[in-house]
Amino acid sequence: TAAKYVLVAADAGTSITVTTTAVKTGYTTTTKTSAAKTVATMPFTTAPTPTITGTAAVGSTLTANSGTWSPVPTTLTYQWVADGTPIATATAVNFTVTANEAGKRVSVTITATRTGYATTARTSVTTSPVASLPTGTPAVQTQRMTEPNLTSAQVGWYAEGVQLSLACYAYGQSVQGHFSPYISNGGWDNIWYRVIDGYYVADVDIETGSLTPLGNPC
Repeated sequence: TAAKYVLVAADAGTSITVTTTAVKTGYTTTTKTSAAKTVATMPFTTAPTPTITGTAAVGSTLTANSGTWSPVPTTLTYQWVADGTPIATATAVNFTVTANEAGKRVSVTITATRTGYATTARTSVTTSPVASLPTGTPAVQTQRMTEPNLTSAQVGWYAEGVQLSLACYAYGQSVQGHFSPYISNGGWDNIWYRVIDGYYVADVDIETGSLTPLGNPC
């Protein structure tokens, strides 16, 4: 209510006016309002280009790295894009690539907001074209064994086309009755894949869809 007013961060982006009322004995009290002035917002001092980590392949998870903004934004929002088209459901820091993105290049746009600062968006460079799921002949049957008694008498089979989530174990108990160079009494194999239902799969012909060798022992 004084002749001078110091703008604060909350005023950024708003229109400011001042109303003056004049009073004098014998005269009609008169009020006038100024023209509006728009309060400018401050730019972020540092607004880095985001980067993406992860493999551009169907089924893989990509992660957006925002970098270090200055000042620190109040909020960061994410929008993943495939060949220039926003992916409607992909608005989190992580994005699991689906078959819809196969062959497309993926990028992410990060938008930063903070009171008093201009809302700012930065977009990453695109990935290489997303690799499709590997092709080949599905196994008709996959043998499964229970732990710890891994024997050549299987306890069941997985049907054709079942997708297995595997974790790799090496130098475990082998299936008896088959050759293994690592097991003195013989065995089928010494690398085992534990499936999410608790069984162990003794077939090591696992297609990864990548030409890059996997780390030892998988």
